[in-house]
Amino acid sequence: MTALRTTRPAHPRRRTGVLVLGLLAAGGCGGPDPANYRPTMTRPEPPPADRIGYDDRTRTLALPDPPAGARWMVRVSGEARPRPSGPDFRLPEGSPPDRTFVYYRRPGGETSGAVTVADILAARDTHASLPR
Repeated sequence: MTALRTTRPAHPRRRTGVLVLGLLAAGGCGGPDPANYRPTMTRPEPPPADRIGYDDRTRTLALPDPPAGARWMVRVSGEARPRPSGPDFRLPEGSPPDRTFVYYRRPGGETSGAVTVADILAARDTHASLPR
């Protein structure tokens, strides 16, 4: 009786291909020098709170022009999604200023740090050059 052969011998070209791929993976493929490489996953700076206006009487935010290509977003407490905004945004009645966030979003989905409406009010009260 003859024993059954369960595995085939590896073909020499296949072994060479695996060896070449292993060497390329270990040595790299000519990308950036790891010593000089800096990841670009940093979050953009939050908008300056002193440049955003707020009218107490109408509960309206006056937003300056966002950075190039970006769009203003306002996240109101208790809502599932942030709202895109133009230059003016009227806050809903009863929205808490310490839990209402303003930030901008760039086209690739990258979002800036956020400031709260409470931060905007505090910056407005301490800024001496703005008329009250």
